[in-house]
Amino acid sequence: MNNPMLNNLMSGQMNNEMMKNQENLNNNRQNQINERNNQIDNIIKNYPIENLSIVDSESTIKYYLYPNIEFTEEEDNNSKVLLVIGQSGHGKTTFINALVNIYLGITINDTFRYLLVLNENNNQTQSITKEITIYKIRPKKGLNFPPLILIDTPGFGDTKGEKEDKNHLEQFRDFFKSNLIMDVNCVLYVVNSTNSRFGENDKRILDYLMNLFSKNLKENFVVWATHFTPENKF
Repeated sequence: MNNPMLNNLMSGQMNNEMMKNQENLNNNRQNQINERNNQIDNIIKNYPIENLSIVDSESTIKYYLYPNIEFTEEEDNNSKVLLVIGQSGHGKTTFINALVNIYLGITINDTFRYLLVLNENNNQTQSITKEITIYKIRPKKGLNFPPLILIDTPGFGDTKGEKEDKNHLEQFRDFFKSNLIMDVNCVLYVVNSTNSRFGENDKRILDYLMNLFSKNLKENFVVWATHFTPENKF
């Protein structure tokens, strides 16, 4: 005999079990990634980038040059502007550092890496970047890369809660009003691929940010998945 209450109960138990199994699987994957990263850290040495100069240390928006010479008008006109956003602990800082190493000609065979953004507290639950930061990066001579204007932003969803997220969103609003950057070629939203789906916090942040962007910029919006291993499922 078909019992709706019993069926609903069994369905709920199955869903809870599936969610628990998925959570355990995600945790195991993250542990494997952390172990692999620790092994790499024992071989590869990290060094802070030298010749990185700050333009205005008093402003709420940090502004750095590498090397410490302002872009020429031609470099500004030919540069590509990348705005990087994402939640705390999803790999935004790791991505930025990896990208800058490519620009500086560092290869997989080198035994060292440069760090543009330093993770001093090594706490993935808190945002490393506290204010919107602009980096103007020249590629290594001989590499066919355009000058890069990289905009690093505070991470959302850290342990300080929704109030801190609102402060970060206000920084975005003030940044776009400041006209320090007139054009953005790409908005990169960094997500952790071990998370099987977007959460409510992701949706809320994206809705707000998309309202700040021009209609044309929305077409240049890209999602970048980090912590990826071949067995990850989206």
